[in-house]
Amino acid sequence: MHAKVLKNLQQVLQNVLFNNHNIGQSLKVNYIISLCSYYDNDNMDTETSVELKKLVDNALDYELLDRLIGFLRSNEYHKFNWEPQFQHELKQKVGLHATYNLNVDLSNIISEIETIRNSINNRSVNISLLISFIAKRAKESGDLNKDVEEND
Repeated sequence: MHAKVLKNLQQVLQNVLFNNHNIGQSLKVNYIISLCSYYDNDNMDTETSVELKKLVDNALDYELLDRLIGFLRSNEYHKFNWEPQFQHELKQKVGLHATYNLNVDLSNIISEIETIRNSINNRSVNISLLISFIAKRAKESGDLNKDVEEND
């Protein structure tokens, strides 16, 4: 296997197997689906296959959930409370961009997030089973123990 491909594979395996919290849920779900396919999902047992199918059905919900939560996180930095009576304490002239004056009603987004979470929970997936399948197949193929040469 080419060193660059092996390095990418090992990075994805680490993100999935060792619970990297720096990646979003939707990316982790995509990694799990891809790894299950890479490790020959045609030969997986029925229980694992059913869980993979449920995860594939939920993949769009995870993507929507990550995007909506990201929107909420980015929106919290746009809140700016301007107190004109403190203007005399500022040493330089300060102006505000018009977008900071918008009031956004986030209740619909929060409601949608709750709906998506409930949908995911109602079709709960045994992700641990899928991760175990990936770990077993990665170990069997030796992908967890291969050294990556840095001569790309």
